[in-house]
Amino acid sequence: TTTVDRDRHIVYGFADADGDVFVTLQKLTEVFLDVEGNGYMVVTPSRTYSGKDYYGTGAIVTVYDNYDHQPVEGETFTVIVFGDLNGDGRVTSADTTSVRNEVAMVTAWSDPTYDEYSEIMLLAGDIDHNGRITSADTTAIRNHVACVRFVDQNPAL
Repeated sequence: TTTVDRDRHIVYGFADADGDVFVTLQKLTEVFLDVEGNGYMVVTPSRTYSGKDYYGTGAIVTVYDNYDHQPVEGETFTVIVFGDLNGDGRVTSADTTSVRNEVAMVTAWSDPTYDEYSEIMLLAGDIDHNGRITSADTTAIRNHVACVRFVDQNPAL
């Protein structure tokens, strides 16, 4: 079930039926998201690498009005894929490394007192939703990568 959090302007809940995560533009627009009423959505990728667009954590979904083709006020959301720190739409060993580096204080994206702070990365990496990045989050992402236990993409936030 996809969740649209209008208070925090985030959207999440992009797991396949088997619990795996692999977010593509096609899945976002045809499976997970839908516009109610007379509008359409535009999804801006979270990053582009070697000519390929990625639609994971950090991608932006904007709803437009069909009448004037202007963004609908308050209807822009950031995609969160829990466990996907690099924004490629998958939970992989690269994400495990990102969280491990944060726990080891090599990086500081989860600390609001630092310039590199990112609320979106904190939300995506905080698998147990306790407001901090800890070794438990590293373990949860590593277990997902090893297919031991998938990261819950529909938590009660």
